[in-house]
Amino acid sequence: IAALALEAVALAPSHNRRAVLSLPLAAAPVVPLAAVSAAAARPRRVLVAGASGRSGRECVRALDGDERYTAVPLVRSLERWRVSAAAAGLEATGRTVVEADVTAPPTLDRALKGIDDVICDVGFVPTFDAEADRRAALDVDRDGVVALVEAAERAKLPGRFVLVSSLLAGEAAARDRTASYRMLNGLGGVLDAKRVAEARLRESPIDWTILRPGVFVDSPQGGLVVGAEDRFLATTADARGLDRVSCKSPFFASSGAACGITRSQLGAACVTALGDTGASRRTLEIVARPEAPQERPESLTSTEVV
Repeated sequence: IAALALEAVALAPSHNRRAVLSLPLAAAPVVPLAAVSAAAARPRRVLVAGASGRSGRECVRALDGDERYTAVPLVRSLERWRVSAAAAGLEATGRTVVEADVTAPPTLDRALKGIDDVICDVGFVPTFDAEADRRAALDVDRDGVVALVEAAERAKLPGRFVLVSSLLAGEAAARDRTASYRMLNGLGGVLDAKRVAEARLRESPIDWTILRPGVFVDSPQGGLVVGAEDRFLATTADARGLDRVSCKSPFFASSGAACGITRSQLGAACVTALGDTGASRRTLEIVARPEAPQERPESLTSTEVV
């Protein structure tokens, strides 16, 4: 309406312009600037699937420390969440917590309502019973992740889907079948399950980032270093262009090139990935190196090695 009035001023004869300018503009909608600013500043709601787990809790903690985001834990049991959150020193009450299950797809559509981004950090817990672990890996690490991706698609997720996968989950590692690959995949075929879930996410129209950590450590061994897909394969080739390091490896058998990261570092990496434009639709492998800066990088790809 205001634009039409200005056009009328321009087109009116000079002796009528004062009359045109005096026309009321009360019909024009007025949106208070404070309301616009408040809407723009609303924290993004991030669903954290697997929030009751040890690394999932660190994702929640990292989100809690960033005013741009609000963590929305997705858990199978509210009671288990209260216990695990209290044990980890997280605020267990006063936040929205969604009770749902990736192995029960009908529960997921409700969980995605009002959600901007997703961090998926689900994984089965090994029992070392071969058949039970095989079924669990398929149910959780493959089918459960796929179900959450499809729910995010139905919800037209406006932001990013960050999937926590694993080192050695790619096609190259499956071909090489190193000792580390065989040992990890021996747990229910979990790498096979994760490889299928990764492939499904890559086909999705929603924005995504896949992060591949390895075996976690309890204490930091350096800052984060990022590699492209299949950069670290638990072979001597991992050390190309890098000095060899002595540390706790992200693999069962060390390649001498990389150190394992902590769950806290994983949580920080997941939150960084949410807003990192360079991480869009990419698979990134995250390890640690003693010489890398300890502070959380503003961009994961700023620490990428070739």
